[in-house]
Amino acid sequence: MAHNAPIIVGVDGSPSSNEAVRWAAQEATRQHAPLLLILADVIPLGYLPGNGFYQTEIDKQAIAGRATLAEAKLLAEGTASSVDVQTEFVTGSAIQTLLDRSKDARMLAIGSRGLGAFRSSLLGSVSTALAMHAHCPVAVIRDARVGATPDAGSVVVGIDGSATSVHAIGIAFDQASKRGVELVAVHAWMDTSQFALEGVGGQIAEDTEAAVFSESLAGWHGQYPDVGVRRVLVKDRPVRQLLEESATAQLLVVGSHGRGGFTGMLLGSTSRALLHTAECPIIVARIPM
Repeated sequence: MAHNAPIIVGVDGSPSSNEAVRWAAQEATRQHAPLLLILADVIPLGYLPGNGFYQTEIDKQAIAGRATLAEAKLLAEGTASSVDVQTEFVTGSAIQTLLDRSKDARMLAIGSRGLGAFRSSLLGSVSTALAMHAHCPVAVIRDARVGATPDAGSVVVGIDGSATSVHAIGIAFDQASKRGVELVAVHAWMDTSQFALEGVGGQIAEDTEAAVFSESLAGWHGQYPDVGVRRVLVKDRPVRQLLEESATAQLLVVGSHGRGGFTGMLLGSTSRALLHTAECPIIVARIPM
């Protein structure tokens, strides 16, 4: 990743998108990174070459899109005046545009849901697609919580020993350090609704998962001595445990998928479930491809 790689925000003017702009502007300040706001808009079906309204509609949407971007830029600059903010209007697919840009981005930030109707560029399906396929970490931001303080609470990370989990741990330690808060490391290692391990077998499984948890966190304290860590090792559904921790957190970090099998914690289904239900912003760790 280039030193000046930007944090990119997908913009559509919705409340969720505006929260993503604010969040990303603050993040850009923490990371000393530039901010790029992108609005990708699709020409509606029916406006085809040869249709007399084709160019008129393109022009109208371009004007509206640039106006939305200008408002988003003012919002970003009002949130973090020292950040270099650029904008880009694109006619085309939001998913494909942001996936392509993610190859050279430090992070993508998007709202969890966008505007309705044909001009929507950031529907929930878009945030899900980006979280699963982007080439960089993806931050999904929900509408502001009533009464919540954005910089209050801990950073929470889900751990299962997989490669993306390791990447998530690195992001989480860095975030906790930059924010000056505690890191809560969570390893929910068994779905008790499907499996009931008892006796010797259960103890072996518990010891194995405790070892995985310990090994996953080994060495990080030396890199981030300023970060205090609270460890949560439980037999529980991963989604339920992480949702519980996210209720009072300022950030949740997870891998895009886990190691598989019944002990897999961050399977694709788990991270997808958390995207639109977590009580705080969530970063999905993506290993650069």
